[in-house]
Amino acid sequence: MGKERPKIVIAGGGVAALEVLLGLRLLLGDDAEIALISPQDEFVYQPMAITEPFGGPAMPTFDLTDLLAEKKPLLVRDSLAAIDPVLRVATTTGGRKLEFDKAVVAIGALTEPVIERALTFIGGPRIEAMAHLLEEVDAGKVRRIAFVTPAGAVWPLPLYELALLTAKWIDERQIGDVELELITPEQAPLRLFGSAASQEVAGLLRRHKIRLRTMTHVAHFDGANLTLVPGKTVKADRVVAIPRLHGRHVQGLESDDNGFLRTDGHGLVSGTLDVYAAGDITNFPVKQGGIAAQQADAAVRAIAAGFGAPVEPKPFRPVLRGLLFTGDGHAFLRADISGTAGDDSNVSQDPLWPTGDKIVGQYLSGFLADHGLDTSA
Repeated sequence: MGKERPKIVIAGGGVAALEVLLGLRLLLGDDAEIALISPQDEFVYQPMAITEPFGGPAMPTFDLTDLLAEKKPLLVRDSLAAIDPVLRVATTTGGRKLEFDKAVVAIGALTEPVIERALTFIGGPRIEAMAHLLEEVDAGKVRRIAFVTPAGAVWPLPLYELALLTAKWIDERQIGDVELELITPEQAPLRLFGSAASQEVAGLLRRHKIRLRTMTHVAHFDGANLTLVPGKTVKADRVVAIPRLHGRHVQGLESDDNGFLRTDGHGLVSGTLDVYAAGDITNFPVKQGGIAAQQADAAVRAIAAGFGAPVEPKPFRPVLRGLLFTGDGHAFLRADISGTAGDDSNVSQDPLWPTGDKIVGQYLSGFLADHGLDTSA
């Protein structure tokens, strides 16, 4: 490395952003000046929101200042507004300008409720709404619940967890005459994980008496009836859905029609030489924390190698890992989705990766465990 300390700007406060920060600090040490632009004061371990309405622990939340103190980034409490890839300047919404040698955009995606009148579960305030729905079931006010995956950019696994945990919650309380249904445009349940996972999840749904409709879209919910495509109407007292994701426009960077950034295998943003992206903001179709971490790792290696670190750049080769809360324990799902391994779907009740975490990151998993994270449920 040269005499001047390289300047790196990371935009975001989620999984991909923290994975980049931890990886670069490890590989470059204190020789790099790293600024982290984040509008949030906290890092929230979002996947654990699923169990909270059912009596599980509250979502793990970490104060960013305390969490990252030993990594010594410059924390900028703001949002990224623009990047000039030629002048290499990042501008925040508050007007602050940060010069960089390399920048990483990891600002996540925007969530969009798709089905009107549905409870769209995105954690946070919707945890209380889900808990209230369970109270209505217990009081006999709700007898039909549909769990719906919309088409588009979504992460479907949490919806299956909500349906399975609801079924278990109802069974434990011996509440009769409650009909549960899961509706998805997928060809098979959790098809992203391959055939073995789909068969296992289909079996779980059957055992919990959850009706499954695949290759089906919901066009409308009027509060009592769901209009489906292909054409059919089914009754439902309540609908629980997951959101669709859209990209966030960053002035100065080219995005696709949905606002997502195009990147190469190392995370380099199309049309730039020094700007990388990782996580849900990219146009990779699978939006999941572990995938975001893997994208971040590819960017970390490329950036660190460029500054002379003894590491070889390796392109992103996605391996999908999912920990499914079933109500009766855990199911670990794994599949190589790079397109080079065929259908290597794997399912087990025992961990299929060393940490057994919901989100698997080369740097982040161990770091959060060292700071007290417990993902058991």
